[in-house]
Amino acid sequence: MNEPANREPVKPGAIRALLGLGIFELRSRTTLAKLAQSAALILGIPAMMLLVLPTGDAKPFLNWIVNFHLLLVVPLTCLTTFGPLIRDELQSDTLGFIVTRPIRRHTLYLLKYLCTMVWTQCMMILAGLAFLGVAFLKDLSISGSAVPLFFLSQSIAVLAFGAVGGLLGLLSKKYMIIGVLYGFVVEVGFAGIPTNIHTLAISHHLTAILGNSAALAGHFNWTAGSIPESIGITAAISAVYLTLAGLLFTTREYHHSDEMGK
Repeated sequence: MNEPANREPVKPGAIRALLGLGIFELRSRTTLAKLAQSAALILGIPAMMLLVLPTGDAKPFLNWIVNFHLLLVVPLTCLTTFGPLIRDELQSDTLGFIVTRPIRRHTLYLLKYLCTMVWTQCMMILAGLAFLGVAFLKDLSISGSAVPLFFLSQSIAVLAFGAVGGLLGLLSKKYMIIGVLYGFVVEVGFAGIPTNIHTLAISHHLTAILGNSAALAGHFNWTAGSIPESIGITAAISAVYLTLAGLLFTTREYHHSDEMGK
């Protein structure tokens, strides 16, 4: 039977591609194994904190959520989540199907990054709420200004470290090793240098934002920085990494056999 002559053809575009990738992302993240990993990410550290933290003393709590969670666990989580953004497709041999869709390769990469970032942001928000639950159960007095600054810095950390992880995942199969080296050199080394080079470290801007809380600034001996400036510089750093990743994915060919070979 012939189709009506006036039927409009379906036009491919970024919005349709985003919806499709979002559905695939949701399905892949809601398997039993992936849900168990997400539950461990959200509840693992708060459960340990409930076991070891003293009641009524907020200082160890702040060390856990900032030094351990924000500055260590979040970057490593982004590295393990965003690093396989394309390599998971290579290993499952589905990349060839995806890149033949009528959408530019750099747009495809950015949309996959966006879908993964939204999921990761949701997981981190739930983890932050779990930390607040620990503070309540342990009768900890937390400064009211520290809570929104923590959630703000955490969301920026996911945005920026996700961009770093995605680029490193495109550069090499050994992105975990490269990511750890990057962390020691840039996020630890550069961040501790008292010159303008520390602006290249994402961790510097996170601590500058958190330093606007008097309680956090006093505990960690931080200096408060301009929140809009830190957000803008971190967004610019993220944009640079995303641009480089998009260019790399556009110009470089990735093959299933190379990824699976030892």
